[in-house]
Amino acid sequence: MTLNTLARARFGSGDHPTAQARQALQGRQMTVFVCVNTSKQLGDADHLKVFANEDAAETWFKENDPEGVAFEYEVEG
Repeated sequence: MTLNTLARARFGSGDHPTAQARQALQGRQMTVFVCVNTSKQLGDADHLKVFANEDAAETWFKENDPEGVAFEYEVEG
C-alpha cells in the first residue's frame, strides 16, 4: 500500500491528501497480528495466519480456535 493509498483510505477516497496529512501518515507505524499454527509444517498454507487488526484476529479465533493467540508485529518498509 502506498502512502497516497493509505492517505486516501484514511482521509477519503476522493480527496487528495494534503502535505499535513502525508506527514501524519509517515510517522504512523503499521502493525499486523500473526498466529503460528505449530501443528502445520513450515510452508503449509495454514502454518501462519496474518490479521490486519486485532478485531479481525479476535473474530477468527472465536470462530476457529478459541484458545489461540496472535502477537502484534510492526510491518517493515
